[in-house]
Amino acid sequence: MMRNGNQVALWAGVAAFFGSLLAVGIFDVLDPSKAVEYAGAFIVAAITAGGVYSKQRLDDAKQSRVHAGTLVVTEFDDKKTYSLEVDGDVENLESKKEVVFKVRKA
Repeated sequence: MMRNGNQVALWAGVAAFFGSLLAVGIFDVLDPSKAVEYAGAFIVAAITAGGVYSKQRLDDAKQSRVHAGTLVVTEFDDKKTYSLEVDGDVENLESKKEVVFKVRKA
């Protein structure tokens, strides 16, 4: 089943698709001399609908991320040491699908 944001993205994509077709004026379907215009209208409509859908899915993915803490990078001569500073309780991160750490050079 789709999440609510994905349903919004799907409907927005469908609306963009048909809106693009109507904007080109695709009413006279029986006129074969306008076949190239129809093909172009379908391509533009598909690109518009795909762009709207993809943007909404990207926004949904960004919202599902959780800031978990900081990755500290410390340099000693030619060696680097990495350590994680977790904000809050580590056990809360186990149920998350994706977490984000900021990088800080010490």
